[in-house]
Amino acid sequence: MTTKIIRSFLVALIGLQFASALIRADGPPTGATTASPHIRVGIYNNKPLGFWDEAGRPQGIFVDILTGIAKQEGWTLEYVFCEWAACLQMLDAHKIDLLGAIAWSEKRTLQYDFTQETVITNWGQVYSPRKQDLSSFLDLDGKRIAVLAGDIHYTNLKELLNGFGVSPVYIEAQTYADVFKLLDEHSVDAGLVNRLYGSQFEAGYTIEKSPIILNPIEVRFAAPKGAHPDLLAIIDAHLKAQKDDGNSIYHRSISRWLEGNGSNRWYLPDWLIWGFSGALLLLALFIGLNLFLRAQVQAKTAELSTRNKKLRHEIAERRQAEEALRRNQATLELALEATTIGLWQWHAETEKFTWDERCRTLFGFGKEHIPTSIDSYLNHVYPDDQSALRVTFEACLAHPGEIGGNDFRVYLPDGKMRWIHSTGKAVAEKDGRVLRIMGGAIDITERKTLEDQLRQSQKMEAVGRLAGGVAHDFNNILTAIIGYSDLILLKMDETDPNFGFISEIKIAGERAAALTRQLLAFSRKQILQPERLDLNKVIINVQKMLKRLIGEDIELQTSLDPGLSAVKADPGQLEQVIMNLAVNARDAMPAGGQLLLETQNVCLDEDYAQRHTDVTPGPWVLLAVSDTGAGIDQETLEHVFEPFFTTKETQKGTGLGLATVHGIIRQSRGHIRVYSEPGRGTTFKIYLPQFAAGPDGPAHPAQLTITGRNYHGAETILLVEDETAVRNLAESILKTYGYTTLTAQNGPEALTIAQTYNAPIDLLLTDVIMPGGMTGRDLAETFAAMRPQAKIIYMSGYTDNAIIKRGILGVNAAFLQKPFTSDELMQKIRATLDTAGPENIRKV
Repeated sequence: MTTKIIRSFLVALIGLQFASALIRADGPPTGATTASPHIRVGIYNNKPLGFWDEAGRPQGIFVDILTGIAKQEGWTLEYVFCEWAACLQMLDAHKIDLLGAIAWSEKRTLQYDFTQETVITNWGQVYSPRKQDLSSFLDLDGKRIAVLAGDIHYTNLKELLNGFGVSPVYIEAQTYADVFKLLDEHSVDAGLVNRLYGSQFEAGYTIEKSPIILNPIEVRFAAPKGAHPDLLAIIDAHLKAQKDDGNSIYHRSISRWLEGNGSNRWYLPDWLIWGFSGALLLLALFIGLNLFLRAQVQAKTAELSTRNKKLRHEIAERRQAEEALRRNQATLELALEATTIGLWQWHAETEKFTWDERCRTLFGFGKEHIPTSIDSYLNHVYPDDQSALRVTFEACLAHPGEIGGNDFRVYLPDGKMRWIHSTGKAVAEKDGRVLRIMGGAIDITERKTLEDQLRQSQKMEAVGRLAGGVAHDFNNILTAIIGYSDLILLKMDETDPNFGFISEIKIAGERAAALTRQLLAFSRKQILQPERLDLNKVIINVQKMLKRLIGEDIELQTSLDPGLSAVKADPGQLEQVIMNLAVNARDAMPAGGQLLLETQNVCLDEDYAQRHTDVTPGPWVLLAVSDTGAGIDQETLEHVFEPFFTTKETQKGTGLGLATVHGIIRQSRGHIRVYSEPGRGTTFKIYLPQFAAGPDGPAHPAQLTITGRNYHGAETILLVEDETAVRNLAESILKTYGYTTLTAQNGPEALTIAQTYNAPIDLLLTDVIMPGGMTGRDLAETFAAMRPQAKIIYMSGYTDNAIIKRGILGVNAAFLQKPFTSDELMQKIRATLDTAGPENIRKV
């Protein structure tokens, strides 16, 4: 009897140990480990993953799991508390053997060894101070963001925002608690922490979650690179076993720290486990196979429960990831809408195109005429651009991964043309087989228009520079031709057979001089005499002349704004502009018609200024000249202001009329546009800046004028001119009219004469630009100090760029423009000598 009792006790003891092992085991026993039994473990404040409680004890999910493994393996754990950045440094320096709660990444695997098993999956969560509206990544541009130094969420956020072109200011903190503190103090606009830490502590601060979250990351154990592979392998084995066991320390710890019910969960004490094990053994002896089958059912049920829980966890993670992806897609869509970029794809399998709504609108595709093949697509493209577009398409197919692009024109449904810039890139499999070509397109019509305007402006400016460059020498030549013709005619009787020939030479020279003035007007290098004037009065003054000019079969009409603002311009030049436009209109209406001149105050806005680079937004005065003539086609419109361009027959136009108009208006700081279509007439719109400041009256000194032709005098004149032909001509004219003439080739020579000549010198007639380093102004200032009673006249064939803009000549100086006739020279000299006081002459 005693033997049976002992045998029963031994069997029960063995069964009790076996059942206890089934109930208590958290992982497979691994036996002795090759890792050191004393393990230094880094821990930083990252509740609930790992932290120190108020009593100084390590706590958290990673602590629970590692403590359970250590008990089974017989390890001694030494926890080392450190800040996050310091923990990483200690791990690098092998001062700790293990670090928990560290995010895995490809980059970090180059620096540390990780467990293969993931302990938990976490997300990055962006918080903001309350009432701070953050709805997408784009809202972070320029914002101050608090981040944990060395945090992988920080790295991921930075890379993501760089990809979107968003540039915030990052404020690095040492702990997540510091991040929340900066948010609570409103020292930053946003803060980034992991979502587990945030859910634990967000209630203690006046902050709120934003809709911005980052992609999930895997949180694991890590060891120094190459230091403890066996240690990590043992942890991996335990983690795998614990995840499969629904009652393991892994699931109990996650339930405790994340679900908030760990403290209410019921666990069996050791003594009750032993008693319950014995009861189970006795029950097994009585019911046998039935108990075994029930145990199998329970094991399967527990396994299904664990799998269901894991599945629910994965579904929740997937939903959060899908939500993050949806928000990112919405942000991308918003960015595409802001940039008006349309997207398209060409699919290699079907050889068909697909277009998004923006792209269809951009190309003007109708709902029933959306091209799907490359040929039908090219039918919408301007013929001259089709070849280059096809070459780029084939290059993308031949070189996957390389970006190709084109600027080309497309036809719109209304017949108009639009410029498009499109780029694309082929996507291919690893074997090189192209799957698709993806690309985008954007409207660049406005940019192309501005480029055309710039090229036209540069071309006109180049011609202007050429015209201004030859003006000086050409004017000197014309001065000699016209002047000597005057001298010969003055001494020649009209009955002389050569009188007519010389007269024709003079007339030809004067025509050449007029042509030169037109070139200077076009190049905006003539010297203007602007004054504050009423544009309406200018039009009224030229009405009679216009009626005679355009003929009786053309009706002249005016519509003048009675409240028109003043402008500042040269009235003579404006009259020339109106006359040139009237002549142009008359030639466009050979069978008669109507010519309308209108004025009004207008305001040009920012949009107009952006489309016309020579305009600034603000108030302007408009002069519109419209006719009912034949109109101008688009190709001709592109050249109307170019010099020597004309559609008239040979000998019926120089091609400088509209070029002169353009030059005068531009030199007057104005803006001119032409609008015309064949058969619908033409309108020239001239915009001049409004001028309201300053008193009424001329903005320049009154012109010196005299009446009659009695130019003779007995005064002494010092003539300074470096051009021999002009100097000899002027000397001959002056002596013809009785003046004592002293001549010099340059300034120093003239000053020598002024010093040594013992008699009075009444007038200095000097060229403005001369060789030798002394300008006419330099000479005049020194001469005025030596001969204060003498008058001064400047003459030049140079442009205002060389005279006024360079500060060589002031606006109050007496000035004679080359080429000049003998009458013009003597009239200027006589008027200057007869003007009382030299003050207005020497104010240069």
